[in-house]
Amino acid sequence: MIQQAARDFARNELLPGVIERDDAQEFPYEQVKKLGELGFLGMMTDPKYKGSGMDTLSYVIAMEELSKIDASASVIVSVNNSLVCWGLEAFGNEAQKQKYLLRLAAGEIIGAFCLSEPEVGSDATSQKTTAIDKVGPLCSERDEELDHQWRHLLHKGLTRRTHKARCEDYADL
Repeated sequence: MIQQAARDFARNELLPGVIERDDAQEFPYEQVKKLGELGFLGMMTDPKYKGSGMDTLSYVIAMEELSKIDASASVIVSVNNSLVCWGLEAFGNEAQKQKYLLRLAAGEIIGAFCLSEPEVGSDATSQKTTAIDKVGPLCSERDEELDHQWRHLLHKGLTRRTHKARCEDYADL
């Protein structure tokens, strides 16, 4: 059943425009919204946190079907499920789960994973970067004001900040 649902979604929703989105490097906003509505963004998360409560095998089968059509969309599903929702459900406190996991599993917000060091490629364990709990932007060369939504996974938990910031705020990093 999950295999057919994922296959149908991939063929009907992901396939149209997949090459154009890939060529233009466009985020599949509409498709990701629909994936959330169908429960694909919280597949293994407990239903008490708005997840689908499925097992790992169901998750892998769905990932396989999505990946056949659109690798970018499948990575979004994978990261949200396995890196973000799973980690938060397994290691977050109840307040964090209520604040973030409910919305992540329901697809209302999307979790992310960032490799910030080009020399490590996809080997995340080789990174040397550490998180600093400090409000501010990433620097842009033109020092423009930017609106950012930051999600920092810090040593002691998940925090979210929305703010306007300027490059010089982080000049000392």
